[in-house]
Amino acid sequence: MCRGRSNNCINWLENSFSYDMLLNMASNPLLPYNCKAASMELARSIYVDRFPQFTHGDGASLPHKLWLFHDSDNDDADKRSVTPVLRQKPLSLSSEDAFPTFFLSLYSSAYNDPNPVLSHPDHYKFYLLRKLYNDTISSFGYSGRIIHDDADFNRLGIAALHGQQALLLFGFQSTYVKLKELCEPN
Repeated sequence: MCRGRSNNCINWLENSFSYDMLLNMASNPLLPYNCKAASMELARSIYVDRFPQFTHGDGASLPHKLWLFHDSDNDDADKRSVTPVLRQKPLSLSSEDAFPTFFLSLYSSAYNDPNPVLSHPDHYKFYLLRKLYNDTISSFGYSGRIIHDDADFNRLGIAALHGQQALLLFGFQSTYVKLKELCEPN
């Protein structure tokens, strides 16, 4: 009901399933894998994939095609042809602006919203959810413990991967440190 950013459904389900409740259900070791996976999927649909989140932190992104023209010293060359400069300084993965991140502008209608999940202004907004997804994925180990005949366990893994994908897409898994925690768990 709430996939595809259906705000009416999201608002209705948000009243029934709080963020805290879904996190507690998804991390409860006594619940079956199927129930934990459903909690992860619902948390992603209700809280992550919604306004005010936009893909790639709503920042500028490179186009799919980029036409480059060579500058020419020839006077007959078209003066409108230029070489675009994409980045002035060298790119470092450890720099804060290396990846698109989520931030909430002071001018956003969600900035002063009484709902703390909507009004949180930076990319640490879903820290606990990111930690839950990371822990779930790292529990599979480096060998990838997904088992072909355990559908519920596999669904939990798929829910965690879809959750990580959404966090990456909306700029919450957005720093070198966060990506390293995902790719190289302790």
